[in-house]
Amino acid sequence: MPVIHHNLIGWSNLPGHISPYWTAVVLISCYATVRLVQTLATAFFSPLAKVPGPLLNSLTEWPLKLQTLAGRRIYYVDDLHKRYGPIVRIAPNELAVNELASVKEVHRIGSGFGKSEWYPIISGESPINAGMFSQRDPKKHAIRRKLFSQPFSKAGIQEWEEMLKEKVNMAVAGMGKMAARGDGVADVLEWWTFMTTDVIAELGFGENFHALETGKPSQYTKDLLKTFILSGLRANFPFLFNLAKYLPIPPLQHVVGAFRRLEVYGEQAIAKYRHMEKNGGCRKTLFTNMAEGAIDDKAIAREAQNLIIAGTDTTSVTLTYLVWAVASHPKVKAKLLEEIRQKIHSDTFRTADTEELPYLQAVIQETLRLYGAAPGGLPRVAPAGGRVLSEVFVPEGTVVTTQAYSLHRDANIYADSHSFKPERWFSSTQAMKDAFMPFGGGTRVCIGVHLAKFEIALGAITFFLAYPNAQVAPQTTLEDMEFENFFLIAPKSHKCLIKLN
Repeated sequence: MPVIHHNLIGWSNLPGHISPYWTAVVLISCYATVRLVQTLATAFFSPLAKVPGPLLNSLTEWPLKLQTLAGRRIYYVDDLHKRYGPIVRIAPNELAVNELASVKEVHRIGSGFGKSEWYPIISGESPINAGMFSQRDPKKHAIRRKLFSQPFSKAGIQEWEEMLKEKVNMAVAGMGKMAARGDGVADVLEWWTFMTTDVIAELGFGENFHALETGKPSQYTKDLLKTFILSGLRANFPFLFNLAKYLPIPPLQHVVGAFRRLEVYGEQAIAKYRHMEKNGGCRKTLFTNMAEGAIDDKAIAREAQNLIIAGTDTTSVTLTYLVWAVASHPKVKAKLLEEIRQKIHSDTFRTADTEELPYLQAVIQETLRLYGAAPGGLPRVAPAGGRVLSEVFVPEGTVVTTQAYSLHRDANIYADSHSFKPERWFSSTQAMKDAFMPFGGGTRVCIGVHLAKFEIALGAITFFLAYPNAQVAPQTTLEDMEFENFFLIAPKSHKCLIKLN
């Protein structure tokens, strides 16, 4: 009778013992089986199984992740709403909500829907030491927000009025110089970005990036652009992002290192602030209250970094779309110019005066509705015990996202919702006001809303007074101005060419 050699089939020489190879196979098989059962149970037997949505999305997050990586998440989620309704399952444990009453409930003060873990991930912060933007603890967030309440108030922002007007004038003049050197065309996105980075640097650090003076982006500005794109990768594919940090490829290391360079700049700026403070030459900044309190310098540096990220591309992108939209609608431009010329008689006007220009405010409002820089999902987590949204039970721990992009284009709320019509705001309904959330909602509404609106108003007035015949350059197509959406939005071409005439 032939002898069977156990080692040939993976068994050890000792009967009844299993080799490490087969042990690993068994453990991996068991793990895979458990994961499969969990996935199927979540997909088909959880309370979310009753919520409409693509079958694949109930099984895996990958369809949503890939759309996010492609910069098309807002379009993808909006299409799902059109196909499946106002509440749709976009991932195994995530719902997208586009029904006004439910959106209001999610963002209502005291509703219990807190920020999801996505926020500290995308900002690269520790959940424990997260800054105001990504802080999930309501009490810690309230304490930090209180420190910023005065400097970000209307009265607080007006203290920097002359600096704001100076930067706006420099940006508009820079556009003119660019146009004069070529064929009369300027990239308004580039110059608005120079302006907002210089503004936020002075407000936050008491110094200047000198982008407007040189007409060139600083290394900080370049790094800022990289982080906007890479933040989506870090939030959705943390393993790949962490792997990239260790790959010895110099160009890749330089790109990934943008996050750390921003951190270092914030730390250096705060150290410089402390030095000036000791020597009596310290300028007041948005962080003066915080610097005088019990907040450590690392925390201040994190807040400064988040402030620059939040206050740069948001305003520059919105201003760019305002110029583009107004220049694309001659009747709107004519009405806007008529109002500005009637009520703005010199360059001594105050920022507060901009609020007395109703058509300008309507133009800004309509721009924020259609082209606000942060129209994507605002993920929240259902509180203990779950909640009912529009007759749908949402279990505890479920991620619920709302996106202004879809809500602002709801034809039941905004008639002819895809058209740029500032006049609609002269007869606005309560539903229109409730659905308007370009800066978020509830207690987590963007604290920089007054700064953003002042910058946008000053930019619009100064630009159209300087270039009343501005037109969209033939080189800028509708496709160029389509949104690229990683976290914020930007024109797909990363530029907006306007013929200044």
